[in-house]
Amino acid sequence: MKRFLLPLLAALAFPTAVNAGGYDCEYRWTKSQSEPHVFTVRKEGNQYISYGKYLKSTFEHNESKDFLVLYKSYSAEDQAHVDVRIINKNTLAFVFSTTYILADGIHNGNGSTGFGRCKKIT
Repeated sequence: MKRFLLPLLAALAFPTAVNAGGYDCEYRWTKSQSEPHVFTVRKEGNQYISYGKYLKSTFEHNESKDFLVLYKSYSAEDQAHVDVRIINKNTLAFVFSTTYILADGIHNGNGSTGFGRCKKIT
């Protein structure tokens, strides 16, 4: 009985963190743009969720000591949309890339790439 009771009491005494940190990031589409685009990436449980001004989205991820790579794909009948965000955990620089692929497999050129900075949040 002690073998089961002690781990149970420890689990109740030390609740797991739901939000285990994340990043606040910002970028500008052009240098002349007055207001930056801002998004937040939060780790919730085993998932990363990105919050923007108009969008909340859950991303698949790969994480190493130095980089956090977030990716998500969307599919429709006539095109696919791939969104990738890479955060350098050491310098807090990031790059994102969005691309659209038409049903015939050809990239239609409407994708975008941006660069920015993040700050770590706990």
